[in-house]
Amino acid sequence: MDKARKTKLGVALAVIAIIVVAIVILVSRRTHFVPLQSREQIERVLQDRVLWIQETSINDFQKQQLIKTLADILMIYRDGDFEQFLNYLRQRRGRFDPSRMAGLRDILANLSKISPEQLRPEERQEYQRTRQIFDKIAPQFPQWPPKDDLSVFKAHWLLTYHDAGVWSGIEVKTAYIRVFQTNQPINPNTALAAIQSPNRLVFYRNTSFPGEQDAPCLYAEVYLVARHPTPDPYWGYYLWLRWSNAIQNWFLDLAGMTFSGNRSANTDLLF
Repeated sequence: MDKARKTKLGVALAVIAIIVVAIVILVSRRTHFVPLQSREQIERVLQDRVLWIQETSINDFQKQQLIKTLADILMIYRDGDFEQFLNYLRQRRGRFDPSRMAGLRDILANLSKISPEQLRPEERQEYQRTRQIFDKIAPQFPQWPPKDDLSVFKAHWLLTYHDAGVWSGIEVKTAYIRVFQTNQPINPNTALAAIQSPNRLVFYRNTSFPGEQDAPCLYAEVYLVARHPTPDPYWGYYLWLRWSNAIQNWFLDLAGMTFSGNRSANTDLLF
């Protein structure tokens, strides 16, 4: 083989190698979304395909309860099903906390006092949309605006998830479950600082559970990127679940998300 042919062959092999590397990189970056089909399927995914990081040990019962609780949460917000959420709450002897629901109650009470003429055009459009949804769900309640904690929370739930739930699938390559212990409960500022993104927010709990004042605290931090049933891009979610010895189960303590633009109301987490 002459020198020229060897050179051409070497160049061709180099080009092929570059193409192969590019394909490998592209494939490695490709997302691997798993549709949320059933509770059993979700439990298998969490058990076998999500990265577990155990900074402190948990026993087999705690791990199984964690997997079941995560499956519950993923199913609840997949469907936006209020009865599923109430079942989650009952199983953990949870209740709606009046001290944490003042903001939700004020929104309902103040909505009827707003004059659309006082709003900017973009605010007026959002007000009209919200008002139309409230007019549809109001007949489900004996009085409007509702007064008791259950009805106030349900009204906001129906407003948030009236069109769709939060997610339809999760990305498994980047998801993880980190189990760790703290000397005191995580507060919203700590949760916000843990989210490494300039566009971030934290969702607060409107509920209370037996054992939530106990310390030290056993936590599971869950990170997942969600695919939504709405046209939203893929947003990242953080869930902080805490173990309660009193109920021998986990409950959702705090949650957060990263985003980079306008997003649909159904991407919120209400709990």
